[in-house]
Amino acid sequence: TEHNFTQGSPQYEWMEQDLKNVNRSLTPWVVMAGHRAMYTSQKIESDYIISLGMQKAFESLLLKYKVDLAFWAHYHSYERTCPVRLGQCTPGAPVHIVVGTAGKSLDLEDYFPMSWSLYHENNYGYGRLTQANRSALHWEWVENTSGVVKDQVWLTK
Repeated sequence: TEHNFTQGSPQYEWMEQDLKNVNRSLTPWVVMAGHRAMYTSQKIESDYIISLGMQKAFESLLLKYKVDLAFWAHYHSYERTCPVRLGQCTPGAPVHIVVGTAGKSLDLEDYFPMSWSLYHENNYGYGRLTQANRSALHWEWVENTSGVVKDQVWLTK
C-alpha cells in the first residue's frame, strides 16, 4: 500500500489474481494485510486522505472476493471497525483492524467520530487471532502492561 494500488497497477493486478485464486473449500477465511490503513479514523489528515483513496481504488475487490478480515499498520495505535462497506456498517463486509501497537512510539492523535469505528486505543498491545472452526474466528487485542483483553470480536459465517 506504499506503491501504486489503483486499478491496472501491478499491485492491484497481483491482489486481484491472488484473491481470485483462493479456494474457499480449503480456505474458508480470507485474511489480508497491508501497511497503510484502508479504514482509519485517527486525526492524521494526510493519512486519512490516503485511506479514502484506498477505499475508492480497491475496496470493491475485497467485497467481490469476500475478504473477511483486513489487518493494517502504519499507525502506531489500535482501531477496529464493524464489517464495513463504503463507509457503512454492513453484515458480510470485511472487518478492518489497525494494529500498530507493538513497540514504536505511539501515535497519540485523537479520532474522528465515525460510525464504523467500534473501538480504538492509543496504547501498546498485541493481537491474537484464533480460528475456532470453519465458521468462527476470534480476535483479541491485549494491552501489554496489564495483559488484559481490551477489545475482542467473533467473526462468524
